[in-house]
Amino acid sequence: MTLVGRRAGRGQSLIEFAFLAPVMMLLVIGMIDLGRGFYYQTEITDAARDAARVLIAPSSSGATTGPGVTEVCNEAERDLSNIGITNVSCQQVTTAPPFSFTQPSALQATVYVYCGTSADCSSAPGTGTATTCDNQNSPHTCIAVGVAYSFAILSVQIQQIGGPSLLLDNSAAMVTLW
Repeated sequence: MTLVGRRAGRGQSLIEFAFLAPVMMLLVIGMIDLGRGFYYQTEITDAARDAARVLIAPSSSGATTGPGVTEVCNEAERDLSNIGITNVSCQQVTTAPPFSFTQPSALQATVYVYCGTSADCSSAPGTGTATTCDNQNSPHTCIAVGVAYSFAILSVQIQQIGGPSLLLDNSAAMVTLW
């Protein structure tokens, strides 16, 4: 191969790289966003489950009362603060799951708490006909905690395809022990 042939080969490689570099960068940035999204989804699931576990346990005052909504919200906020989510609002809902999650404001999380027959998640549940989370009759109450988070997508190119944020949500339903 002559010197002219080598220079032409280098020029061809440079042109091929110029065409492929933006596509490769988009794929790498997309994979980073996908990994972040998967991590946040896992942590949101964990926060919902941990908050539900707090809600099913009897309170320290007795075996016939629950801890209340405040304790549940505090647990969810602690879990979410571990991943940098500090803007958390908490609300009690009266409709049974599945929850109708609405997209919170950017970088904000909303915690939904459903207490079954208890008005504030701290009083003793009804007996006999309360429907548990697995649709069996039980003297215990079905409770549920849901978490919705507005996940911000970092890549401007991905934002143009799917929007600036994505709703990540999950819930956990359990039966009280009190």
